Amino acid sequence: MIRPGTVLLALLLAAPAAAARPTLPEVSEDKLTKVQEGQVILQAVHDDEDSTWATLTGLVEIEATEDEIWSIITSADHTVAASKAMKECIVHRDDEVAPGHRQLEVTYRVQAGLEKVEYHVLRDYFPTERYLQWVIDQSKDNDIAWTEGTYSTHPGSDDDHLLLLYTSRVDTGRKLPKWLEEDLTNSSLKRYLKYVKTTAEAG
Repeated sequence: MIRPGTVLLALLLAAPAAAARPTLPEVSEDKLTKVQEGQVILQAVHDDEDSTWATLTGLVEIEATEDEIWSIITSADHTVAASKAMKECIVHRDDEVAPGHRQLEVTYRVQAGLEKVEYHVLRDYFPTERYLQWVIDQSKDNDIAWTEGTYSTHPGSDDDHLLLLYTSRVDTGRKLPKWLEEDLTNSSLKRYLKYVKTTAEAG
């Protein structure tokens, strides 16, 4: 159950990836009602007006099982299907490096209008702890300066519902046009979380 309080702020390209399972933000009563009604709540903010850094948090409640939700989050095909901008999601490596710990190398190719962005991340997925974190793969050439973030699932309003929390922080390394940033961040994340919800609830 989400605790009422002050909502934490919320981007698609990536809040800092935690070394441990993320905790739920506190949200206002108004935001809590929206989540329990099935809406996605999110917000992207910049460090300042001219900053290329942005932070994003997204939260949605889903009537589905852990397996149904995580099978979508960890699927390259679903990642592409959920986004107009995402053209390719390629998993180069997926290894179980320890019990309950998978490591993945992933490439994303994004396009909005004439703008193309390719970047590479290292993912650590902990199925039994119900969270996944990523960070940019600095050994590769990337079209953004930095990205890191997490997905995690948490108990929802009752036994049939789960909360999906997304947090990310990204530095594009360049000042993007407002329309492009909106498409790559707010619009894409909201569309993606709605996709996960709809697909998981459809079974």
